[in-house]
Amino acid sequence: MSEKNAYYPLWGKYLRIIGLQMKNALNGEREIALFKTEFDVFSSRKIANYSFNLEMVRAKVSNNVKGIPVARDLYEKLVEDVKIKELLIANDYKISMGKDYLLKIRLLNPIAKVETPVIEEIETTEPIAVAEPVELDAEVESV
Repeated sequence: MSEKNAYYPLWGKYLRIIGLQMKNALNGEREIALFKTEFDVFSSRKIANYSFNLEMVRAKVSNNVKGIPVARDLYEKLVEDVKIKELLIANDYKISMGKDYLLKIRLLNPIAKVETPVIEEIETTEPIAVAEPVELDAEVESV
């Protein structure tokens, strides 16, 4: 089996969840548990190490993944999806996987969180506004 695009079906299967976790990574690193057996199905190598680091800056790979088909295929699948490509253009990401088969997704350029001021309750013993009772049958004066 050729290693060219060998992992497309695998990444296609997980593409929606990867996209969702990329969006959620705006709030911190996200992880997706994958399985070695799924990778073995698509590999022609007898002993395969599927670990990789894929760094993307402005939707372009910023590190060398040419010799890592599993990472290269993931990148190609990501940029094929319009919504994911929009995320990649707007944010810089690092997607990595180690021997534990946890796909980790994190932002390389986390946006500083803007703190919203906490509005404290005003303690008063007086009502803020007092309305006078209105009679239902009262006539309204014309101006």
